[in-house]
Amino acid sequence: MAAMTVFLPRLVLAGVLVAAVSAPLPRAAADPASRVQSWLDSWTRLGGQFQQVVSSPTLPREQVESGQFEIARPDRMRWDYQTPETKLAVTDGHSTWLYLPEDRQVVRGSMDSLRRDGAMALLLSGTSTLTEAFRIMESSQADGRLDLILEPRASSQTMVRIDLAATPTGRILFFTVHDAAGNQVRWSFSDLRLDPPMDDRRFHFTIPPGVEVQDLEELDEESP
Repeated sequence: MAAMTVFLPRLVLAGVLVAAVSAPLPRAAADPASRVQSWLDSWTRLGGQFQQVVSSPTLPREQVESGQFEIARPDRMRWDYQTPETKLAVTDGHSTWLYLPEDRQVVRGSMDSLRRDGAMALLLSGTSTLTEAFRIMESSQADGRLDLILEPRASSQTMVRIDLAATPTGRILFFTVHDAAGNQVRWSFSDLRLDPPMDDRRFHFTIPPGVEVQDLEELDEESP
């Protein structure tokens, strides 16, 4: 159980984003990775709906969750999980926070860990390109879809591969993050808004009174 306690917060805080918004086809971007990169370069803030599906050899069935998200590059994110249970994941530029109301618990992590291990940070921060952060292991276009298999250039505790699918214009449809233990998390998004107005106060997190606060690094040490 300790291992899963660590695994699930890491999946939330090191999540990745997909999108369903049209973007013009870049004239000079012929290969799939360049098209995806051009789409990523077309916005600095993003909001919408998400669905997260987690599968693991240690889980009896897939875990499906959904809610709303907001991202403000380079280092602020907010994920409001609404079903089947409410929880909140926030990065404020200094720390990461995962609030589990039903457990009366807050899991606190470091931005350094997210930048090092977080697929979302690698893909969406805008501080590095796809080819700087990942090796393109496979790249293809068929049936009106781009498919990429990405391998992180830096060693990571939370991912060994990302399978990514996009439209011919580079708009990401979905992707799945794999780790070495056979765990997978798949993200899909809808109702997206590019560069919408956002209240920056929503990226601040205040620890609710009476909750237990645990550090993600301590959970790592407790896990077998």
